[in-house]
Amino acid sequence: MYEGEGTVFGSTNQKTFKSLNQIKLEDEIIVYFETIVGTLDKKIEFNLE
Repeated sequence: MYEGEGTVFGSTNQKTFKSLNQIKLEDEIIVYFETIVGTLDKKIEFNLE
C-alpha cells in the first residue's frame, strides 16, 4: 500500500481519516476513560522525573 513512498509508516490524509468507522461514546464513558488515563499519565510523568 505504501511501497515506494520512502516511509516505514504510512500516513493518513483527510480522505482516509473520514472513511474510518467511528463510534459516539456517552459522555460518562469519556469522563471515566480520562480519569483512568489521567492517573496513568501522572504516574508516567512521576517516573520520568
